Amino acid sequence: MKRSAKSRSPRGGSLPLRAPRPTARSREAEAAAAGLDIPRATYRLQLHKGFGFAEAVALVPYLNRLGISHLYCSPIFAARRGSTHGYDVVDFNRLNPELGGDEGFARLVRALRAHGMGLLLDFVPNHMGVFDTGNAWWQDVLEHGEASQYARFFDIDWRSPKPELRGKLLLPLLGDHYGNELERGRLRLHFSASSGCLTLHYYDFRFPLDPASYPIVLRVVLQRMLDTGEHGGQALAALIGKFEQLPERGNLAPNLSLARQRDARALQQQLADLIACDSHCAQALALELRRFNGRRARPASFNRLHRLLDQQAWRLAYWRVAADEINYRRFFDVNALAALAMERPRVFAATHRRLLQMIQQGEVQGLRLDHVDGLADPGQYLERLSNAIGRRLGRSQRPALYTVAEKILAAHERLPEEWPLHGTTGYEYAAELTRWQLHPDGEAPLNRCYARFIGERLEFDRLLYERKKLVMNTLLPGELNMLAQQLSRLAAVDRHSRDYTVPTLRQALLEFVACLPVYRSYVRGLPLREADAMHIDWALAQARKHAGLADPGVFDYLAQVLKLVLPAKLPQRRVLVWLRRLQQFSSAVMAKGLEDTTMYVDQHLTALDEVGADPRRFSLSTAGLHRAQAERIARWPHTLLGTSTHDSKRSEDVRARLAVLSELPDEWQMRVQRWSQYNRSRIHQLGELRAPSRNDEYLFYQTLLGIWPPSATALPDGLVERLQHYLRKAVREAKSISSWLKPNEAYEAALDQFVRDVLDQRPNNLFISDFVPFAQRIARFGLLNGLAQTCLKLTQPGVPDFYQGQECWQFNLVDPDNRRPVDFTWREQSLARLSATYSEAEAGALADRLIATLESGEARMYLVWRLLQLHRHQPELFRAGSYLPLAVQGERAEHVCSFARRYGEQLLWVVVPRWWVRLHTNATDTALDAAAWGDTFVQAPEPGSYRNVLTGERVASSMQAELAGVLVAQLLRRFPLAVLAPA
Repeated sequence: MKRSAKSRSPRGGSLPLRAPRPTARSREAEAAAAGLDIPRATYRLQLHKGFGFAEAVALVPYLNRLGISHLYCSPIFAARRGSTHGYDVVDFNRLNPELGGDEGFARLVRALRAHGMGLLLDFVPNHMGVFDTGNAWWQDVLEHGEASQYARFFDIDWRSPKPELRGKLLLPLLGDHYGNELERGRLRLHFSASSGCLTLHYYDFRFPLDPASYPIVLRVVLQRMLDTGEHGGQALAALIGKFEQLPERGNLAPNLSLARQRDARALQQQLADLIACDSHCAQALALELRRFNGRRARPASFNRLHRLLDQQAWRLAYWRVAADEINYRRFFDVNALAALAMERPRVFAATHRRLLQMIQQGEVQGLRLDHVDGLADPGQYLERLSNAIGRRLGRSQRPALYTVAEKILAAHERLPEEWPLHGTTGYEYAAELTRWQLHPDGEAPLNRCYARFIGERLEFDRLLYERKKLVMNTLLPGELNMLAQQLSRLAAVDRHSRDYTVPTLRQALLEFVACLPVYRSYVRGLPLREADAMHIDWALAQARKHAGLADPGVFDYLAQVLKLVLPAKLPQRRVLVWLRRLQQFSSAVMAKGLEDTTMYVDQHLTALDEVGADPRRFSLSTAGLHRAQAERIARWPHTLLGTSTHDSKRSEDVRARLAVLSELPDEWQMRVQRWSQYNRSRIHQLGELRAPSRNDEYLFYQTLLGIWPPSATALPDGLVERLQHYLRKAVREAKSISSWLKPNEAYEAALDQFVRDVLDQRPNNLFISDFVPFAQRIARFGLLNGLAQTCLKLTQPGVPDFYQGQECWQFNLVDPDNRRPVDFTWREQSLARLSATYSEAEAGALADRLIATLESGEARMYLVWRLLQLHRHQPELFRAGSYLPLAVQGERAEHVCSFARRYGEQLLWVVVPRWWVRLHTNATDTALDAAAWGDTFVQAPEPGSYRNVLTGERVASSMQAELAGVLVAQLLRRFPLAVLAPA
């Protein structure tokens, strides 16, 4: 497996004692931050029906005592009923009633204000949940089609090349083929007596009928009344005539669209009134509805309903049809999430009305913007948002409010500096810390171990290329086909390109997107950004190598379009519309191909298979870590530092533990080979298919090791079920043996059985007897890694962010595992104990106790609490202080990261170790061993005396090799890391 070259400095990554030179970007960032509410620290809560505003209010005093400045909430606007995450918003102008609605939110705002805290809100500008009647915009589109005033709010292709879909919206949500579901009687026509509306019901789904199609039903009702001699037919006949006069759906002018909607509502109310006062008409309607709904034993009885449904602005379809024929842009491949055309000013205004009001009223102090790469033009959106906020608040800063964006950066990619942001949500920072804790000597043996275990050597670049193509051909072929057809229409404008066929253009696009090294480009016009031109050229060059096209000249044409080198007959505006869709598409392909497929196939070390990480890049030197902080403080000093998020595939504590394997690669290989031998009898054979596969078995051992509770000697309750659910999701995401589209139920059942058998608690289970002692030893080293990560996050440049519960140990897997309930009662009690017993004089004894009971999690709580108090009392030091790498000398220099933060007279000195296993000659001894440090010596920021804020100890710098400093053994005598202030 190809990996990056090892990088070591001769003195353990030491850098000279100097502050990074401020850049124009950093000066602009500081100017923009002036007067803004920049968080000291944020705390993320996942809100849902069972944990809403009231529960958040109850936590505010605890979070304030901990030192958190801003509560950071998952989306709070009205979402699909029963939503567990809030990203399926159905109404941007109404707060989620399941969270507590307006009253609950008002109480939360009051509680935050009472404690001097702010609110950072997660906002979803890219898409909406649409399979819920609460989405009035989507329901209006279903009812009126292109004539809806919201028809252009969503990215819908009303001009499908397929005749039967022109002017219609495909709704792929049926559990079986349309004809089968129709004749089983599962599609039922209903009439609402209160609103006068006709709707189709399918389980809990509701689909409004076009009012212009009501006469199909009402004329039959009228005929029945006439046949039976009932009176009142004249009123119904007059009403039918008015329904028939409604304008056809088509692409109506705005005034006609509003008139159609207004008239339709009035007619529906008249129909409701007629039915309410005319019992004969009501009875006739009820009878005809039953006949429209057919009888299961008679397929022909459904013909009338079928003809009625054919007249609608939507067409129901089997959910598997979505991949090929979907004609609205989705959030990735999720049919229930329709993308918004946020680039249109009217859409922006409608979706941000309530949010801007909340910001103006001081209820929201910061924003986290979800999935900006899904927008047609992220830069334009961010500018529009910042300007809108600035007008509301009377501010000229860019951005006008603390704002971060969820943006996944490639290893070589930079966040566009022209974007009015304070940074990202911190995926890249989490990857830095993981890589810094990986020992470079473990890379090659871990790769060999993995290759031997699974019986093949995976090449990551090739795997990613193939999986991106798989995603395009199986999950997103409809989007790719649409792009190819639109490009063909552009090519037809010029005689030099008109001969390129749709299949040829499709194949060229497929290869280009598969080879693109970033999520997307950001082409908005000429001139191109240098980074965009570089990425486009690289992808085209690689695509040429891979493609077997008969006419390779198509890549020359594609290059012209991508870089806007266009013939005079082709307006740039038309090309930019297409290019925006391509850029949105490539982002979805990378997300699904890398995060949700390749990272579930490549298992060489799962600590690296994380959102924002690059498994091809193994360890990071201390010098590299320092360089990353210098870059951050110069460009994005207020970015979020997120080490665990709701999107993490593994929590920071799981990754920190698995990083220990890089120090024990030989023992790990011995262990997994032995465990595999122990578990041979538990393997199932499904024909020629081994269950689990060697790859999934390797994933199982790493996953079990990552989440085994540190002090557990027996199987914890619920662990089997957690592993089963995770592995089932993992194999479906990998799309090798099973998938969400085609679940291999036999394989998944065998996998479930394997987990149960391997973790059987019988006394003679050799695997458990061998696994538990190893897991407990690795766990303690992992906890030390976890403390190190927390200390760095709380002292390096940026805003430290805590995912719910992570102030103590949390061994979570990917969602929904990371949304399990958090024991906040224990955390509140723990903080109360610490704050009640802490004193500077007794800090050393307290530190001794916390390290002796490291598994409890109180050591992490103590570290977070003490350092957040520093943030509270010296905010300028962390918000605007310089970052000074400090030299480390001696035999263990590579084990230490040391730096200082300085702001005026304020100074903080931080010393954080790594590679704990290799610090001990006896790898079974996890006690802190001062002798292991030998002559390792760290430079002090300046000569003088210092106080360790964690232990209360005082140390004085001495001279060694012309440097003033302190022996590491002296600094880490009582606690595994040191944070020091001038005494």
